[in-house]
Amino acid sequence: MYWNDEARLVFLAHPRTASRSIANALRLQCGFKSGGNHHAAPIGKDDYTKFTVVRNHFDTLVSWWFFIMSERKHDPKPFDKDFIPYLWNYSRYGYGKLFPIEHRLWGLHSAAADYVLHYETLLADLNGVLTTKGLGVESLTHVHDRSRNGTPYEPMYDTATRRFVEDWFAEELEELDYSYD
Repeated sequence: MYWNDEARLVFLAHPRTASRSIANALRLQCGFKSGGNHHAAPIGKDDYTKFTVVRNHFDTLVSWWFFIMSERKHDPKPFDKDFIPYLWNYSRYGYGKLFPIEHRLWGLHSAAADYVLHYETLLADLNGVLTTKGLGVESLTHVHDRSRNGTPYEPMYDTATRRFVEDWFAEELEELDYSYD
């Protein structure tokens, strides 16, 4: 968890949303403190303004797959080596501890947040919140996911997996105004 007592702000970190980059910038440029688990919920900060980040579901799932493949400490199962079999098998059987079994990717903190920022417009959204408290960040430094090397998410999906993700996360995609396109 990350917070600034003077500004009464809490950053609620979600996996695969540049959370480490944001946390580093908040600590170095805005005097935020950190404690507990990186993705922990705030305790004793009920009256603080809270913000979190969400990301397009299609992009997030590809990001998780690249992360899992780059961080694996053991040989991946045969269906891990390609994205589409990973998506089908992990989602249906829950083999992947990082794959969201729930029909929501962002349920971890979104309901508790006063501001929900979008990964796709992150720096502007982040500064939009921070400036309300007299703070701001100049830039965000990329921390993770070097193995992806800018690979776009669209070519990773076929028609069936695209429909699967659209159905699986339908409510949240609509709520957050995300789509495949």
